[in-house]
Amino acid sequence: MLFIADHLKYRNARIVLKLQDLFGKMPAIVKLQLSLEAFAEAISSLNLEEKRQLQEIIEQQIFEAEEALYSDDVETQAEIQAVRAEYAVGEYATMDEYLAKRLNQE
Repeated sequence: MLFIADHLKYRNARIVLKLQDLFGKMPAIVKLQLSLEAFAEAISSLNLEEKRQLQEIIEQQIFEAEEALYSDDVETQAEIQAVRAEYAVGEYATMDEYLAKRLNQE
């Protein structure tokens, strides 16, 4: 029986290695449905470096989602066009000019 268990362990290790060779370092995408509590438990089991990696992923996704909202928002697009029009006709100040003016007002 011990021989069979060792053989299966060895065989499973070989399968894992073959899968790693097949997929390389490419991350797998798995969709799960978890309660928020279960997700929080999973996060608490991570070490500090893994938590920082997760934080970077979440922050990047938030940034991308906010960018998508801004690009779809009619009001934001109108403000951007207005600023571009002002810039085109020279109605702008450099950062140095702005800071100098601000210091003079104090």
